[in-house]
Amino acid sequence: MKKFIKKRLREQMIDGREIPDHLNMIDGQNMNQGTQEMCNLMSVKDYSEVLYLVKKALIGIKPELRHKLIEKIKYPLNSIKQQQIEIDREIKNDGMSGDSMPDEANTYWVMIQSAFCELGPDFQ
Repeated sequence: MKKFIKKRLREQMIDGREIPDHLNMIDGQNMNQGTQEMCNLMSVKDYSEVLYLVKKALIGIKPELRHKLIEKIKYPLNSIKQQQIEIDREIKNDGMSGDSMPDEANTYWVMIQSAFCELGPDFQ
């Protein structure tokens, strides 16, 4: 049911715009396995998981699209990394942190996920 809802939302967000075959990721048929995994994942736990998923999703993507994707996800990816460093430091120095790494990672995860799963007008 979750996959059906996500698919319908993506279709509505794309709103019938024609997407070239090499960018058509709406129905998952042209997605690589990494991109499919990324688009179906609702939350992440930390920076290392996000980095793993991004690397896996970039496999097989054409260089010009890869460059655009990397530029689009650079800010949220760096933000997750900085949050991870800060929370790890707090835990090391204070024995605890007032923040949860999954909560912080998920804040930026949506931006990264959107870049890969909702290839809209920026990539046409």
